[in-house]
Amino acid sequence: MEDDFESSDASSMLPIALGLLGIVLGGAGLYFGLTAKQEQRPLIQSFEADNSVAAQMEKQVSTIETRLIELVSQNEEISGTLAQLRAADAQKTAAIKQIAEAVKSNRGEMVQLAESLRQVAGGASAGNASSSSGQDDAASTDDAATASGSTYAIRAGDNFTKIAKSQGISLQALMDANPDLDYNRLRIGQAINLPPAE
Repeated sequence: MEDDFESSDASSMLPIALGLLGIVLGGAGLYFGLTAKQEQRPLIQSFEADNSVAAQMEKQVSTIETRLIELVSQNEEISGTLAQLRAADAQKTAAIKQIAEAVKSNRGEMVQLAESLRQVAGGASAGNASSSSGQDDAASTDDAATASGSTYAIRAGDNFTKIAKSQGISLQALMDANPDLDYNRLRIGQAINLPPAE
């Protein structure tokens, strides 16, 4: 009878021992699970923060790339406009040079025409004078032409100094008679004004 009692005590203790062991193991698992979760929380927060920073950086990079593309486009437009302005400036400069050359050419032609008109008028009055008075009147006509000034046609090798010496006038008086003339660009056949004799 004692054997039956001992075996029933042992058999009834076994489920209690197993239950206690289960409780202990469950408690230990719960403890380790909570501890692991608490240790993971800072890692998860750090990972989420890193993801947020990475997203912000990606957005900033995208914004910078967009602005860079806009600036490149604007730079190309500015370069095109600058090229157009340079071309227009070159055309304007060429047109101004052509106009200046035309003005110089017209001025020279006007001087030659004025000289031709003087010669025609002088020839007519010299013819009338010589028929009525003779050579004395012709000499006085030449003096009048010299007093009012005349023109000179540029020859090969001429310069203002040489012309002034050959005409018996001062260099300054010759320069004053031709204020708009470029003294370094004389052309053969070009008419220049001679001042009246001093």
